[in-house]
Amino acid sequence: MLSHADNMKMCQTGRGTPMGEALRRFWIPVLLSEQLSEPDGPPRRLEIMGETFAAFRNTDGVVGILDEQCCHRGASLVLGRVEGCGIRCLFHGWKFAVDGTIMETPNVLDPRFKEKFRAKSYPVREEGGMIWMYMGPAELEPPFQPWPYFDVPAENRLTVAFVVDECNFVQLGEALVDSSHLTILHKDIFARDSDTVVAVAVKNAGAVAAPKIEVQETDFGLYYAATRAVPTEDGGTVDEVRLATFVAPFHYHNANGNFSASLCR
Repeated sequence: MLSHADNMKMCQTGRGTPMGEALRRFWIPVLLSEQLSEPDGPPRRLEIMGETFAAFRNTDGVVGILDEQCCHRGASLVLGRVEGCGIRCLFHGWKFAVDGTIMETPNVLDPRFKEKFRAKSYPVREEGGMIWMYMGPAELEPPFQPWPYFDVPAENRLTVAFVVDECNFVQLGEALVDSSHLTILHKDIFARDSDTVVAVAVKNAGAVAAPKIEVQETDFGLYYAATRAVPTEDGGTVDEVRLATFVAPFHYHNANGNFSASLCR
């Protein structure tokens, strides 16, 4: 069990906290592509690790993410209009490109004035049906990870997002790599939805709530296997293995069903 101090250190992600600074060294998925589906469509407000941003897709279809507050008078850019390859602040009409360049300052006639300022922008990538951003220091920006599912045809890939209230990222991660709770907490839910691959796997393993856990550490995180000796109709057992992968700092790959060779006993 962690002490309260260690727990807070692990869970707090604001800028300046140990974990917050660590997480900002990674590329983070922040939106589904479909959530900014139309060029020049309405911007979206993002709140990531205690900071707020305005995300938009410009006329050419390129996604930009800027600090929410306009660098002029602090008005929210989420209230702005996306037009002419930029986002225009509702207050004084300053228009910003996806890289933060100031394109227009209607209330200042000097054409050189806009060259003195720049909005805070963030590196963005759009892959795998998701929009990713990097929030850390520019000099420490890591290469963008080419996940294998990026190359899967869109029709073979289901990309979804959901919000979990009253929960931090550590609590959610702990549940995702906890195989034993599936057959207790989720047993009834999966039983009612018995046609899915996940439901069948959990139903079959329901008689064994304490799987054998084996962990292999890797340079990216860890693999683990949860093995259950599941009873069969003929009175024997068969090993059912559920595999899970943790990729630092917050990616979890949970395979559904039994992906090992069945070993009859």
